Amino acid sequence: SFIVRVLLWLAAATYATRLDVTQGKVRLTRASDGARVDVSENHYAVASAGVHLAALPATSGILREYWTNLPGRFVRDLEKDRRYPNQPDGSDLLKNFEAPPDWGDNYGARFRGYVHPPVTGDYTFWIAGSTGFFLYVSPDDDPAGVVCVCYGGNTLPRDFDRPQANEKANKSNPIRMVAGRRYYIEALLKADVGDDHLSVAWRIPGREREVIPGEFLSPFKPKK
Repeated sequence: SFIVRVLLWLAAATYATRLDVTQGKVRLTRASDGARVDVSENHYAVASAGVHLAALPATSGILREYWTNLPGRFVRDLEKDRRYPNQPDGSDLLKNFEAPPDWGDNYGARFRGYVHPPVTGDYTFWIAGSTGFFLYVSPDDDPAGVVCVCYGGNTLPRDFDRPQANEKANKSNPIRMVAGRRYYIEALLKADVGDDHLSVAWRIPGREREVIPGEFLSPFKPKK
């Protein structure tokens, strides 16, 4: 005989049930159509009509990688550095899609991970930051498919509505996303001297705009 030990969280909302597994493996079956998925530890799945049923990595935040001692004002100064993209000077995990303010001078940073839309619909993204910045989103979880959706430079912290030379530069067009899937997202920041910051916000259909919380983000894990 043997004992199977499973640790999990089951959260029920009006239109969905979310299963989070912290240890072991659980098979989740959707009653409406019999679809099922095996959810292993540190993964979750959402069972609801209109939601893609899949096991996804647990949400916790987004990865930030940084390159120090890097002069210049433009993202291209980061991209042409010999250490970029595979030799960052360090990295950390951010709890939401917002960089620590006044972190340093003359550095570049890359923020990368996945967004997990809670409902199916059209999402709009905004970005604000110091000096120069770009935001990229993929139509799926493959980083190779990223497209630049907004960009800009020299805004105040969380100033998503500051007019740019191109008024829509730091705001994306609506992007269709399906609940139960994840989408690769990446931001690049080049900080000069002085105040430095970066924030990325979105609007979930039917809700107000907000800086993307960690509950809807999972970090990219570089290959060792």
